[in-house]
Amino acid sequence: MGSSLGVCRTTARHSVFTRGSPCVWALLTILVPYLIVRLQNYSEILDDRPVEPAVSPEQLYESFKARLNPPEHIPDHFDADLHEIMEGLANTIPSRTLDRTPQRFFSRRITIEDIISVKRKLRVKSFRSAKGVDEVSYSKIPTIPNSVLVELFQRCIDDCDAPQKWLVTILVGLLMQGRDVHDPESYRIVGLECCLLKILTLLFDQRLQEWADANDAIPNTQNGFRPGHRTDDNCFILACAIARARAEGKTLYVFFGDLTNAFPYTDVPRLWVDMYAANVSGPFFDWMRMVYARMVYAVKYGDENCIPFRSIIGWMTGDSASPGLWNIFFADFRVREHQSDIRLHGHPVSQAEQADDVMIVSTDFPDFQEKITEFWTYGGRKHVFISTPKSKWMIYGPLPRVIPVLRMGELIVDLVSEFKYVGIWLTSVTRIIFSRNYAIKASKARNASNAIFAMKHRIGSLPAREGLMLYMARVDCYLISGAEISIDVDASLVEELVDIQHAFIRRLLGINSRSMIAVLFSKTELMPIRMRRLLLVLARPRYMVQLEDDRRVRWALLGSVDLFAAGKAGWARDLAIMLRCLPTPIRIAPADFLCLKSIEAITKRVVEVVDADIQFDINFLQKTHLLRGRLEVVEETGAHAVVARRKRHYLTMVPIPAHRIALTRLLLSDHNLSVGRLRYASRTRRMVPPGGAPL
Repeated sequence: MGSSLGVCRTTARHSVFTRGSPCVWALLTILVPYLIVRLQNYSEILDDRPVEPAVSPEQLYESFKARLNPPEHIPDHFDADLHEIMEGLANTIPSRTLDRTPQRFFSRRITIEDIISVKRKLRVKSFRSAKGVDEVSYSKIPTIPNSVLVELFQRCIDDCDAPQKWLVTILVGLLMQGRDVHDPESYRIVGLECCLLKILTLLFDQRLQEWADANDAIPNTQNGFRPGHRTDDNCFILACAIARARAEGKTLYVFFGDLTNAFPYTDVPRLWVDMYAANVSGPFFDWMRMVYARMVYAVKYGDENCIPFRSIIGWMTGDSASPGLWNIFFADFRVREHQSDIRLHGHPVSQAEQADDVMIVSTDFPDFQEKITEFWTYGGRKHVFISTPKSKWMIYGPLPRVIPVLRMGELIVDLVSEFKYVGIWLTSVTRIIFSRNYAIKASKARNASNAIFAMKHRIGSLPAREGLMLYMARVDCYLISGAEISIDVDASLVEELVDIQHAFIRRLLGINSRSMIAVLFSKTELMPIRMRRLLLVLARPRYMVQLEDDRRVRWALLGSVDLFAAGKAGWARDLAIMLRCLPTPIRIAPADFLCLKSIEAITKRVVEVVDADIQFDINFLQKTHLLRGRLEVVEETGAHAVVARRKRHYLTMVPIPAHRIALTRLLLSDHNLSVGRLRYASRTRRMVPPGGAPL
């Protein structure tokens, strides 16, 4: 936090922007995340006084070293004998091995095409990533000739070696939200690995993914760190499973397993043994093991560095290959199928993983307890640290006569009514399982909106263009949270999101809090939040219908369509209800959910309905007579036509804020002129008779 504040102060003090300049608000896009957390103390940004560090480098060193090495006390249920056997087997793997894959995944030489592919990925990502100890940034790598990188990387693989600076990772601490700033355990470990090393490990990761795809090494239950998968897929599967259980009148038990320090505590020797047994071997495999054996870590705080230390367990912090290696390590986790498993389109579904976030479901508690015991036993066998206090379970549907007790080992797992899974809040006490998510995200959106306008009295009026950029970057993300899987059938839940959007646009344009709604979107090109969320809902079937038949999220879609066809409640039926409630109703049949062209046509029709509704208000409301007949250039054809939603040119072309606001108020009839005031049924000012004093 201290270093972030220092950057903000340095930037602010050395800025020579004028009051109200768009450059100032571009700078604010960097400061807003900090302001959201420290809204009440934003004056600290311009404070020249030095900040006293909340924790010392020595405290962070001891904390990080402990977290990246085995704990002092190993859980009793861990299989120590098996672990010792695996360590012995890992030591028997030769330092140089032969590639045993027919496709030569791990011995194929690096080509210029490989480097071009990696550079293409770098262009998609930001070049502003931090540098490692070698001071080579991502922005510099594209300037290095491809042939030079091929020669450098291939020599590292051939010699099973690397430059010494590559084998040092700088560790910095990032304060976790809501945690004590004085506690070193409150800081998340961020590893600053050398960028060139990350490029080479990325090449290894690509080959590992090719091998995994060719051999079906990663189960379809794993949703994390996989191309073509979405973070909220598991939440969608859960929502469809709950709908199926309700339709069948069953109780659904849901378990959320938490793994303590999953990446730092991973049993790496066990991974090498498992990979070698699965025919993963060759120069790339040997080089990766060498890097893990020689990597050291150094804690950095400000300008101070601590003595380096080694980590004998876990993935390398900040490395490109770590997510893929975790998926290989965790790929053998399975729970047995039971007759009580929920079925989506005829397929049994009892588990799902988002990297190290485990979800297990069942409709029968004894079978549910058996699955949790299998998970606990698996953790002991693979030396996976499972946190019972952080693991939770929930009950959806009819409650049993006697609430059962769920155990992991000898410990009791807490039964909760609310839980946040992969960033989305779930609740079991209301019909809408995402109702809690609406309230929490609305609060965050309101805080972000307030933070954006908090510096106005110091910097000046927020220009419309920069304001809309900040809205899309910092407010919209909360307003659309969970939109694809949480359909807004309960209007009361989304009402606060609507109010936040309206308030932001009105404040940005400088108009009153009771202004017409249609003009807010006609002038800014923004989509009303209800319709924006509906369009995101339509994007989900467009994504799912193109998936392969073995994807569980596709099973969930088909299962929801089955419920819709049977006239029962579910995600698909909720979407059909939303489409029927539009100003111009749209009908959707069960077969349309499985037809890409139908979904795209419905999406296009929704946009047309929204624009037509906005244009209707513009054409027929008395206050909008100055806005009628506006012609804009249509980008596709170059012709002039009436466009319902467009970022109007005067919002950016009028440089003086007072003039822009005055013009906006005049066009929107949001002014104090008599043509507007005399429309009011009552006025706060007394009437003035012709030629006389106020009555």
